[in-house]
Amino acid sequence: MAPTFSPLDASSYRHPDRNGPYESLREATILAMLEQGIDYNSLSENPISWADDQDPFGHVKAQAYMNYVGNSFIRLLESFEGHPRDEFPRFMSGCGIGPMTNQCSMENQTGCQVS
Repeated sequence: MAPTFSPLDASSYRHPDRNGPYESLREATILAMLEQGIDYNSLSENPISWADDQDPFGHVKAQAYMNYVGNSFIRLLESFEGHPRDEFPRFMSGCGIGPMTNQCSMENQTGCQVS
């Protein structure tokens, strides 16, 4: 039988503990997030798929950000596992009362001007 992991552990491949070319930048970002009080175990890293998430001009497409928000939201929900102990499976399966996102908005800002 395969080992059993909590839902949060099962999605830990998205956790920023893994090594890569941006490790120093990642470490600085994580330190800044921890200083803001963000729970380390609920962090999620969502790498950009340059083939899918980029437009012809090299910009990350707006819809990619919503995908990152969705992935991070699920990881946040998985971090609640220890709190409603007996109710967690029902909480995550959508039986009874559960989490739902009613609205998500995004404000785009451009950082350069074209003359």
